[in-house]
Amino acid sequence: MAKFTIPQSKIWLLFVLDALALTLVRDQIEYGKLWRSWSQFLELTFIHACGIGLLLIVAGASIMTFDKFWLGYKIETKTGNSTEEPMFYVLMTLLVATILVLVGLSVTPSFDED
Repeated sequence: MAKFTIPQSKIWLLFVLDALALTLVRDQIEYGKLWRSWSQFLELTFIHACGIGLLLIVAGASIMTFDKFWLGYKIETKTGNSTEEPMFYVLMTLLVATILVLVGLSVTPSFDED
């Protein structure tokens, strides 16, 4: 398999984008609008970023331990630092799932009990 290289800056950008997307979707589900105030939006974004960090630790450790099982090949890099590939896969999966939930929210009717 070809060597996987992605700059750390792009991984961090994807991390922040995931946190923002999760916050927007959660606000859409819970309140029916994008956000109530900027301070609450930034607070929830920080909380979601912490949750994504925990997800990266758990899922990344699982992928790096059982890389042959999850990816179908052994992770090998020139520098010996093989964290970029699992981080990229976890963050992209999370972003795609968040977007699919947002699309599902916009397509399905609302069943409010008011």
